[in-house]
Order: sequence, then C-alpha cells, then structure tokens
Amino acid sequence: MRYLIVLSVLFFVEPVAADSMPIRGATGDGYGQFSWGTSLATVEKMSPRLSVFEEETRTRFERTVRKQLLKADRSAKRASGRTQLKRTPKGARRLKSYRHWVKMAGLDGRVTFSFYRDQLFEVAVGLLYSAKMRSSSKDVVEALIAKYGPVLPDAEGLTPKSDAPVVSLDIRGGRLTIYRTRPKAGKTGYLKLLYESDSFGTEAARYLTDLKVRISHLKTTRSRAANQRGGAAKKRRQKKLMERL
Repeated sequence: MRYLIVLSVLFFVEPVAADSMPIRGATGDGYGQFSWGTSLATVEKMSPRLSVFEEETRTRFERTVRKQLLKADRSAKRASGRTQLKRTPKGARRLKSYRHWVKMAGLDGRVTFSFYRDQLFEVAVGLLYSAKMRSSSKDVVEALIAKYGPVLPDAEGLTPKSDAPVVSLDIRGGRLTIYRTRPKAGKTGYLKLLYESDSFGTEAARYLTDLKVRISHLKTTRSRAANQRGGAAKKRRQKKLMERL
C-alpha cells in the first residue's frame, strides 16, 4: 500500500487550466503524465513552476558552440565575401532545459526537463536524503520497480541488487537509470532518476555529435592556420638572420 502512495506522489502532475490542450501521457511512455515528444508548451502549461535552466550541460554546450561557429562564419564572410554560412547549423537553437523544485516521498529535490526542438526527450529527477531518510529513498526505488518491472542486467550480464549504486529499468520507449550516492558523515545522500527516450534521445544525441564534429573541425582548421603562420614567421626570421651572417 505504501508503494501505491509513493507512486502517486512520484508520478502525479496536476493539470492547470489545460482543458483545451491535447495532453498525451499517463501511459508509462515517458515521465509521469508526459509522453516522450510532448511539446514544451504543454509541459509549461501543466507545470507552471518551471523556470529556464540555461546552464544545463548540453544547453550550455550548444549555446557556446553555435556562438563560436557563427563568429567564425561571419569572419570568413567578411574576409571572402561569401554569402552562405558554412559551419553554423541552420535555424535556431534546438536544445532547451527547464526545471522546478519538488518534494517526493518526503525528499526534497529538483526535476529537469530537456527538450529537443521543443519536444521532451529526457527528464532528470534529483533527490537529496539524509541517513534518517534512507528508508524513504528505498521506498522511491521500490515503487519504481513496482511500476516498471525488475532491474535490468548490467553490461556483464549480472543483475544488480535494487540498492546498488547504479541500476536500470526498462520503460516503454526508453530507459530509467537510477544513480544512488549514500549519505556519509556530514554529507547528504543523492538519488538521481534519469528518464531517457530512445527515439527522441537519439535525435538529440545525433545533433550533439554533429556540433562536436563541427567545433572540432573549426579548431583543427584554426590550429593548422596558426601553425602555417608560425612556420612562415620562422622562415622570415631565419632569412633575416642569414642575411646578417
């Protein structure tokens, strides 16, 4: 019975003035009431406490890389007069992250929603717990297992115990990975629930890989140009030295 209570706390999202909106979810295919691919507008409507999280790792990476690529394209355009941008991906930024504070099973934490082209592809729930709240963290994990099924075997084919530092569960359309850091003297424990979509997550991962290739190529080009300039400068210095000898 207590697992049913924990499940209701973990996965209930209260609708807020959303009668006219097509809400997909409550199917197990995603997180809570939100199916993978749910629009950003829908999640914002259903979760009014959301705030933009610009410093999420991938969001910050995209912002930084696109800025560098755009700067390089503009410099090249000024130098050559070409009209088409070559390095910067077309269109606006594709990754966005939002988050809000939560309390689950008595544990304080935060939920981070990640979107690719305004479609939900990942949700990360981070919960803090003290040694006194160890049983509550255990309730959360056992409730997840009760909902999604048994722990999956690891890379070596062995099935870890439910209280292992890392365990994975098979959820429809993706995977749920549970990371656990136990509380120690003077330090709180941390429970991370990472919900990942197979299809939408793959699209986001492909885009991030493309950005990494683009910025790597830019850095290689710059390094090669710098080496060429350095080599030419060295030759000029040697020539002047030889003329004086």
